[in-house]
Amino acid sequence: MACIKYVPLILPLLFAGKLYANEDALTGKTYTGVKGETLSYAKVVGESPIYVKFWATWCVPCMQQMPHFQQAFEQHGDKVQFISVNLGVNETPQALTDVIEKFNLTMPILQDNSGELAQAFGLMGTPWHVLINRDGRIVHKGHEADAQLDKRLALVAARQPSELPELSLLDGKQQPLDLNEQGTQLLYFSATWCDWYLKDSRPEQARNCIAGQQFFNRLSDAYPKVKSLGILSRLWTGQTDVDEYREKFAITHPLAIDSSLDAAIGYGINQLPTLVVIKEGREVLKVNTFSNPDRLMQQVQKIL
Repeated sequence: MACIKYVPLILPLLFAGKLYANEDALTGKTYTGVKGETLSYAKVVGESPIYVKFWATWCVPCMQQMPHFQQAFEQHGDKVQFISVNLGVNETPQALTDVIEKFNLTMPILQDNSGELAQAFGLMGTPWHVLINRDGRIVHKGHEADAQLDKRLALVAARQPSELPELSLLDGKQQPLDLNEQGTQLLYFSATWCDWYLKDSRPEQARNCIAGQQFFNRLSDAYPKVKSLGILSRLWTGQTDVDEYREKFAITHPLAIDSSLDAAIGYGINQLPTLVVIKEGREVLKVNTFSNPDRLMQQVQKIL
């Protein structure tokens, strides 16, 4: 069993392990872009994912990444709010204009002369990429414009399961699992330690984890022709933990570890356990309370 000796209070951060942006510093404030556009963080959160990129005209890797940034905006700008943030340090208006024209940047651009945005988003040096999902939760931070950034950008941009890119889960070995096929699918998000580790600190949640797994067993047994998959948090979890969890709850449906965080980010999971029902590529039900399994079964039966 994986060691869980020192565990901070991070239950709201179970999947991405990232903090929310400092909303106290951003709420109620508006920012004017270099082209005159007005942006409000508070108005965007809940309506659209956000991609914030910090850069400087004198930052060599920033300039190397600019074509990627513009291309990403052209691909996802209709679903994701892009915000380009120039640091405003050792800059001149002409240098900023030259970069905008050189790379034909068409997304909103702010200049963070006060350093307020850099502080709110935990700037660690340029370039700095931050992805925020519709709930205002940071799901990616990093310096590289790499495949992981592209994957997570596609995940937050997706509005329905059918729009998600290929998801990679650990099912004995790392492999892609198709969660976007047509028909009906039942996905149950939980953790191998949810029932016992939270027994004393969060007893109600621990009981809900037990009830949730028992319900999903019942549901998958009742509908053997419907694809059912248990997706387990990667925290403190290896294959041995999965095997013990399977035996403890007498699970017969497939189990996989969300080792890359793809599934949690793509399906917007921020609470364990959670049941997601997908029909013809669209999410038709998401629940995270299992105190009344008979009523929930009736609700699911109407969908199936």
